[in-house]
Amino acid sequence: TATALAIVDIKDEDKQSLASLVEAVNANFTAKSDEIRRTWGGGIMGTKSQAKVAKREAALAREVKLSA
Repeated sequence: TATALAIVDIKDEDKQSLASLVEAVNANFTAKSDEIRRTWGGGIMGTKSQAKVAKREAALAREVKLSA
């Protein structure tokens, strides 16, 4: 994979192909970057995060049980 690409010279017959490539990149990555960033990881929490959530839920359950 490449993180950067420098195109220095383009032949006249290749300009249309380059334009369609740029359009595809913009449509599939640049325009969707916020969407991709929000869904990165699939919403699956790590072990430590899961333990924190479980601890909070247990404390909330005890609090609800005491007040009921």
